[in-house]
Amino acid sequence: MTKAEKKVVGFVSRHILIFGFVAVSVFAFMIRYSFFPQRSADWQIYLSKWITDLGSHPGLSGIGENIGEYNVPYMLFLNIAARTPFEDLYEVKLFSIVFDYLLAGAAAMLVYRNSGAKGAGMSLAAYAAVLMTPVAFIDSAWWSQCDSIYSFGVVLSLYYLTKEKYGWCWFWFGIAFSFKLQAVFFLPVLVICYFASRKMSILNVLIAIGTFVFLLVPALIAGRGLKDTFGIYVAQTGLYGQLTLNTPNLYSILPGDSIDMFQPAAVYLTAGVLGAAACLFIKRGLHSAYSYITLAFWTVTVCTYLLPSMHERYTYLSCILSIIWAAFGRKRYDVLIAGTVNVVSIRSWMAYMFQQEVNFVLLAFVTLAVIIIVSTRLFTLRDEPIPAEEAAEEKTEEAPAEEKKTKKKSDKKTEEKTPETVKAG
Repeated sequence: MTKAEKKVVGFVSRHILIFGFVAVSVFAFMIRYSFFPQRSADWQIYLSKWITDLGSHPGLSGIGENIGEYNVPYMLFLNIAARTPFEDLYEVKLFSIVFDYLLAGAAAMLVYRNSGAKGAGMSLAAYAAVLMTPVAFIDSAWWSQCDSIYSFGVVLSLYYLTKEKYGWCWFWFGIAFSFKLQAVFFLPVLVICYFASRKMSILNVLIAIGTFVFLLVPALIAGRGLKDTFGIYVAQTGLYGQLTLNTPNLYSILPGDSIDMFQPAAVYLTAGVLGAAACLFIKRGLHSAYSYITLAFWTVTVCTYLLPSMHERYTYLSCILSIIWAAFGRKRYDVLIAGTVNVVSIRSWMAYMFQQEVNFVLLAFVTLAVIIIVSTRLFTLRDEPIPAEEAAEEKTEEAPAEEKKTKKKSDKKTEEKTPETVKAG
């Protein structure tokens, strides 16, 4: 190897993680770019029509009308997209893709802060997995959907929860909830942590409420009524009359699809399971970052498994949280569990994307097995606020500090003795 080669290889070796982040980012975009021409049914039936309708109104007045099913912030973006000279389809996809990267970055930050001495390497792994999972690039680049936006808010909320910055935690939850109703799957985590940590103030909830209300103001200014504006999510809950919409959950196993018969029981069942889990979690006094991350993954997965009228895409957040959870590597099979969650989701999406026949009963039992395994982990956890590797690092850092302190004391004693020595001479 020549000297020039050694310099290049040395430089690359010293900055290998940076090169890793750059390479992953570039190839992840190329994957997404290859899907740009694809026009999904959601785009053709809903999104393109909403953009056309919004563009037919002067200025931003379109968001004052009862157009579309999404909440105000996203409809405001579509209204702006309708007035630009660029291709609407590409704008919608690029907007979601930007949040794909922000979401991956938030996941990397969360892992880096809480995974000890291996944080840098594991954060790169989490960043790569979040960007490269088909769940992410199919949702944004193929489907033209925006699940990365609210998921980004949820992951940042979880990040600040682990940092005990509760104001920011509730602010980012408010952002997430403003974009998508499905952010509510994360709300039980915040409620449980309120009781478990005993540090969070109930007044922090006002931050989320204030954020949500503030982001609805443009619609009110544009002339939309209070009932319509604040009732968007209420209207969404009544849009679909099926127990499950291509989601491999409990209702894929049950015969029939009578929403009227099973819906109330399904809601009560979910509340009961979450309530029992909350009591166990709080009783055990769990409050480490890892326990909160495990709780978030478990809670979101259970909500999509037990609640009625779940779309296939509602498993998106569970897939992302499974990757973050697996990045901590407490057990060797955690990566397998995260992979299973993502594969099950993608397989269930095939029914809509390509009209393929999917065995939802089998996928539902696989998901149930994952829930049982993660439940066992969650409720047998012992709090470990500092991973072993991080603790070892801290001890290593403390040792030089102690040496410096001892050296300073020694130097001080020497200085005190010096005048006497001079005088004696």
